Amino acid sequence: MPSTSTEAKLFRFYPEPCCITDRKGLILSVNPAWIEKLGWSKEESIGRGFITLIHPDDRIRAECNIGEACFAQEGLECRHRIRSVTGNYLSIRWKFVGDDQVCIFGHEAGNASLMDARDRLEALTTTVPGVIYQWYSRSNGQRGFYYISPKINDLIGVSAEELVDDWSKIGIHPDDLARWEESIAKAYATSSDWIFEGRFVTKEGQIRWWRGISTPVRVTDTETVCNGILIDRTTEVEAEQALKQATWRLELAVKGTNDGIWDWDLVRETMWFSPRWKAILGYEDHELPNNSETWRNAILPEDREDAWRIANAYNSGEIDEYLATHRYRHKDGSIRHLLSRATHILDSSGRVTRMVGAVTDISELVEAREQAVEASKAKSLFLANMSHEIRTPMNGVLGMAQLLANSDLTEEQREYIDAIFASGQSLLVILNDFLDLSKIEAGKLVLDPSPCCIEDLMFELGRLFRPMAASKGLGFEVILPAERMPTVLVDSSRLQQIVTNLIGNALKFTHDGKISLSCSYGDDKLRVEVRDTGVGISDHRQMAVFDSFTQEDISTSRQYGGTGLGLTISRNLVMLMGGVMDLSSVLGAGSTFWFEVPASTCDPIDVADTPARAAVSNDALEGRILLAEDNPVNVFVAQRLLKQMGFTVDVARDGVEAVQKVIDNEYDLILMDLHMPNMDGADATKAIRQYQGTDFRTPIVAMTAAALSGDREKCFEAGMDAYISKPFRADEVRALLATYLAEARATSAQS
Repeated sequence: MPSTSTEAKLFRFYPEPCCITDRKGLILSVNPAWIEKLGWSKEESIGRGFITLIHPDDRIRAECNIGEACFAQEGLECRHRIRSVTGNYLSIRWKFVGDDQVCIFGHEAGNASLMDARDRLEALTTTVPGVIYQWYSRSNGQRGFYYISPKINDLIGVSAEELVDDWSKIGIHPDDLARWEESIAKAYATSSDWIFEGRFVTKEGQIRWWRGISTPVRVTDTETVCNGILIDRTTEVEAEQALKQATWRLELAVKGTNDGIWDWDLVRETMWFSPRWKAILGYEDHELPNNSETWRNAILPEDREDAWRIANAYNSGEIDEYLATHRYRHKDGSIRHLLSRATHILDSSGRVTRMVGAVTDISELVEAREQAVEASKAKSLFLANMSHEIRTPMNGVLGMAQLLANSDLTEEQREYIDAIFASGQSLLVILNDFLDLSKIEAGKLVLDPSPCCIEDLMFELGRLFRPMAASKGLGFEVILPAERMPTVLVDSSRLQQIVTNLIGNALKFTHDGKISLSCSYGDDKLRVEVRDTGVGISDHRQMAVFDSFTQEDISTSRQYGGTGLGLTISRNLVMLMGGVMDLSSVLGAGSTFWFEVPASTCDPIDVADTPARAAVSNDALEGRILLAEDNPVNVFVAQRLLKQMGFTVDVARDGVEAVQKVIDNEYDLILMDLHMPNMDGADATKAIRQYQGTDFRTPIVAMTAAALSGDREKCFEAGMDAYISKPFRADEVRALLATYLAEARATSAQS
């Protein structure tokens, strides 16, 4: 190699240094340009290793080039520095072409420092974050690039070589062309820096954003050259557009919610309020400065300390959420209730530096809530008055019925009295349902858990309802587990009310078959089921039966009667206990209502030692009782019932007279009405307790038509010992009086 005469001539007359080596890099031949430009003679070169003449820093790379040249189809090109005979290094771009031998052609030879400068320029153009260019513009209208760096291909998909040949391929967006031309003309005319932002359309049709910066320099009278840089701004512009879009959406969201925004810089101690924040308080944006005084003057002084406390607690980590409602003064002098929500911003060290939040005007909600509270109070007052006004005459009706029932009557008269008493009891059930529902809706119904023997309760319910079922030709069974159930802590009266409602419904809607009451206990839960073989409930109506005033359908209400409150109250009571109630039913085949409530076990109670469960005989009682009551009919009924039981009765028509009679006489027990003229029962009780002191205490039993939540507590707070609501049953009064008279006499005997 070279193998032909033509190649030999080419090798001989090649204008740059050239040599032929074997595969190990040993020089076999050199051309005249080698001797002329490097100074090494033919004799000094042949037999010498090419690598030994290469700069030490380039030798490894050159050695690799010689080894790889035999496998490269078009040869390899690389720049290496070679030492001349004078000891200086020339930077030469070599082309290695190999076969059995390697021909090394040199070109672009020059001063090493100049070549190094060119290398540095190439490195700069490939590493700088932009496209470097040199642009010319001539007075004859010619334009173009003298040079543009290869990175232009990454920006618009067109190579630098193509643009040098035809600059129009750069693809300036049509909508930007006029503005681009105008900017160039202005820069040339004023000899000022040229700065332009616009868009390219790539070869694939994509839009790329860019910024161009250059300084025009007039090199001749007819030519101006611009050396500059093009920077790809596509990612930056897209981020800006996304930010603007997000900001626009945020502004729309804020406007849509009518919230006011505030920003508190804790480091600089500055505050900013959005125009909407100020508008909530009736001000234009320019009317209120953005500082802490605006907030201090707006919030009511009574709420200021609490607002600071909540903010400090949130910023210190004492609370996890900033959510506060405070009162602010509107421009028109009215009060606005603003709900604030905020988050804090931390620096790199975790220190709170800012708080950013939003306020919502909830004045209408607060006003509505206050109106609802007032309406609830009015409703409660109405129900209390209604209860008192209805129970008072009902006590007279039922009391007179009981008195008549104890007299000599014909069979027909006794049927009339029984009907009157049963109707009165039905009215009382309806009234109690309304009161219970009202208490539940107001959240004022309070449970009173106590030890309860579930088996005894179930047997008692069976004893109560079995005769009723038998009168309709129905069977009634109580199903209990084989092992004795434990005593549990539960509100037994409410539990009995729930089961009674379920059994009552089962009796009402069952005409053939039987009713089953079953219960079980496990995992600290009590489960009760009432199963019947009655009319059943259609699928689409099953959940509706738990709604207030709702029955299976209108015909059900006409046929069976009732208010439709029983199941609603029962389910609410179960939920209040923390349990669940549900049903399964097949139309025409019966229903099963069941509920589960949490019930922890407790120590069994000694029934014999519980005064409320003490057996009361029917023997005549004796003792002197003071009856404090202002209603004439109720006085008449109570006097007759008490005398039939064996008591001596004195009557006080108001609280003042009751206190005076206690001072003048000794009584074994006092029956005290709560609502009386001059002095009510609570104040009269307090006066009696104050008079008697601690040495002697006459039992006082409240007997009143007041039956809402809190009435019982008021009685006990006043110093009363027991409570019975009107209308009352004679046997209930007898049992209660017998219990407390026995206790009072036992206490008196011990003292």
